Amino acid sequence: RSEGGVGLSFLRLPIGATDNSVNYSDGHLTYDDAPGTGRDFALSRFSTGADDAYYLPLVRRILALRPGLRLIASPWTAPLWLKTDRISPGAGTLLDTEQAYDTWAEYLVRYLEEYRSKGVQVEYLTLQNEPGHGGCGPMPCMIMTPQQESR
Repeated sequence: RSEGGVGLSFLRLPIGATDNSVNYSDGHLTYDDAPGTGRDFALSRFSTGADDAYYLPLVRRILALRPGLRLIASPWTAPLWLKTDRISPGAGTLLDTEQAYDTWAEYLVRYLEEYRSKGVQVEYLTLQNEPGHGGCGPMPCMIMTPQQESR
């Protein structure tokens, strides 16, 4: 390539923690961790602010170096309070209620809106990283069947 580099056209961004994250504790797993047994269907605690200091500046730098790079984002897990297993980040699936599905959809939209307001336009979104993969132990993941994804 005459312009150098490997010519990537897509960059995948994680929505919250991944299996490569170093901290899965409350406040580091998702953008709306609710400590204890609390639930936050109103997403009153939702914030991507943890990404402001290091992560988003890096993404903006990458975009400046590679104009035209397209972004796709994938969550590894929903907040634990939205899942059937509220203890392990690597177990469970989305709660089987309309409120849970609506909240998960709103959570993803809020992520896209906050990132856009911070100068990072995500063009594509997946509902889940490795949706058929579960039982990840302490690492974040969440099973989503095709029926759940189409809901």
